[in-house]
Amino acid sequence: MSRANPHLLQRLTAFQQALMAQRASSIGLPTAVAGSERETFLREFLKKVFPAHRRFTSGVITDAEGYLSGQVDIAVAAILILK
Repeated sequence: MSRANPHLLQRLTAFQQALMAQRASSIGLPTAVAGSERETFLREFLKKVFPAHRRFTSGVITDAEGYLSGQVDIAVAAILILK
């Protein structure tokens, strides 16, 4: 069994600490405010970590049959680049 990459492990630990610190900062706020702040923080965080051709948003997802999901806090879309 291979060992975990120490550089990757360190980076993931730092990401986890940042996310947990943001969560702790919203304790005691009204639920809607805390949820909105967490969504914004996570969306901005993901934009920094993932390649630029990914887009992070929220909303509702539909399928080919016209069914709608409930509210989705974070949706990931890949931007198609044609050459």
